[in-house]
Amino acid sequence: MSIQKRNAVLIVLTYLFTTLITKSIDSTFRMASYNPLVEGFNIKLLISFLIWITIYLIIYFVLSRFVFKDKTKKEN
Repeated sequence: MSIQKRNAVLIVLTYLFTTLITKSIDSTFRMASYNPLVEGFNIKLLISFLIWITIYLIIYFVLSRFVFKDKTKKEN
């Protein structure tokens, strides 16, 4: 798999997994129905955004390090 295709698949999978996990977390904490355009901007928006970013970074790290490993040998 080429590097560009690998990166594209990595980003798409990371986005999908992040969306699924954050939706379940938001529904668990009853933040799924929060709409900042109707309810105004408050701490729920910040919390939701920080959760999304944190989950995204964790999933990206796990997928890039363990699932999509670079299979090149180090030359000595």
